[in-house]
Amino acid sequence: MKDDINFLHDDTLLEKEKLQEIMKEVSKKPKKYNPNSLFLRKFVLAMFKAAEKQTKKKKPSKEEKYEKKLKKSVLEEVPGPKIEKEVETKTKPEKVEPTPIPEYPEYPVIRNSDNTVLARAALKDHNYIVSEPKLSETEGNLLEKLKGKIGKKISSKPKLVHDDKLMKKNIDKFAKKFNVKPNKELYRKMHYYLVKDLIDYGKINVPLKDNNVKEIHCKSYKEPVKVKYNNFDDVKTDIKFENHEELQNLLKRMFEKAKVKLNKKNNYLDTDKLGFQIKATYDFEGEASKFEIKKLNK
Repeated sequence: MKDDINFLHDDTLLEKEKLQEIMKEVSKKPKKYNPNSLFLRKFVLAMFKAAEKQTKKKKPSKEEKYEKKLKKSVLEEVPGPKIEKEVETKTKPEKVEPTPIPEYPEYPVIRNSDNTVLARAALKDHNYIVSEPKLSETEGNLLEKLKGKIGKKISSKPKLVHDDKLMKKNIDKFAKKFNVKPNKELYRKMHYYLVKDLIDYGKINVPLKDNNVKEIHCKSYKEPVKVKYNNFDDVKTDIKFENHEELQNLLKRMFEKAKVKLNKKNNYLDTDKLGFQIKATYDFEGEASKFEIKKLNK
């Protein structure tokens, strides 16, 4: 035997040396068959096996396994203190409805020297509406004749438009040709449109002079001009250029007023010299002329 065997009850076993001697004797082949020696050999081997079983861990019986399982289940069923987990509730962002554009009745924007209202503006149905002196067909033809006759003089010397004698003389002259009776109302109308079309900024003159309008945008002559009315962006107007040439004429005047030479190599205007910030593109080749105006904070 290579390893020593330890019994649970050493006092009941034979001493190691005696066992070894007995094993030697048992292992020897007897000269004669002796039934007692065979019994002794079997007895000793059975003792060794019993000792090995005692040293090994005792496996739990079925009853012990059942009791252990029962205790575990009882412990699991005993409710402990509830710990409520904080559940993150994901709330969908509320849709912010755009603030409706309020409506404003007509209010004066441009007055003449005697404080008579010439142009008004209003905000109706989410649109910026301009109201100007109405011209009959005959008065419209008279205005075009005046522009052809004295337009260049007034454009080069804007102060001439305020020369009452010069203006009255020319208006009376063409009024007779068109069979229109000259009066104060006719003088006011002609004066208003000559200033607007030859000195100021034509169709966008009213929003330019309206303090409620902060920005003016024109992406194309094919689309209505849009404005920023106080805090409301992209407000459509009833202002629209008849054709690309009309838009180009306005841009030419802006280049001239800003004293910027206009040519194919220099067709972009970016300045605040006109009393407002303007970015404009003059398209020589196609019909992509456009502008953007932002009023300066005073």
